[in-house]
Amino acid sequence: FDELETSLSAGKDGWHMLYTAGLDSTMHEYGTGHEETSRRLAWYSERISALLAANPRARLTVLGDHGMADVTGHVDVRAAVDSLGLKMPSQYIPFYDSTMARFRIMDRSCEPDLRDALSRAGGGRVIEEAEMRRLGIFFEDGRFGDLIYLMDEGMIILPSFMGRNPVAAMHGYHPESPAMFSALFASYRLPDHRLELADASGLIGPRRGKEGGGT
Repeated sequence: FDELETSLSAGKDGWHMLYTAGLDSTMHEYGTGHEETSRRLAWYSERISALLAANPRARLTVLGDHGMADVTGHVDVRAAVDSLGLKMPSQYIPFYDSTMARFRIMDRSCEPDLRDALSRAGGGRVIEEAEMRRLGIFFEDGRFGDLIYLMDEGMIILPSFMGRNPVAAMHGYHPESPAMFSALFASYRLPDHRLELADASGLIGPRRGKEGGGT
């Protein structure tokens, strides 16, 4: 924020982007409703309001890239899969994220066993091909996983390749989960239609053509 304020006060026209993961970090540690989260949001509000007050002609957009859900439980998915005694990498290769377990399956005969182990572990569900296609995440070559196990909102995989310690809140759940909705604020009129995250580039990117080269 200090660097952006300095740049703007120096009269440097053009497009400026400020990225901060402070709110993300705070929510992971404390949760969405904690007083520390409220303090962080209030601090952002003060800094952003000051930026706009000092630069009233600026075209300001504020947005988040995801929502956040308070963690309500965790599951040791890896232990459930390891109990099968399958061989890596000849039969499968796993990746355990906080909210997804993804598998490259080299030996298709072990897929039913993997599905059974995941079902016994609980806390989530396999995303089937039809839903993957609807969400735009299906690839014929299975580059991001031949089998994807997505945790229910509030549940996390623990331990995972992201860590062994629990957190207060997490993101990375189903995109239609209410807790994954984010926020978009602007100092100008936004389109009336529903916006998806991918639409943000058209709002915040450098403006070209008749309107000049910057925002």
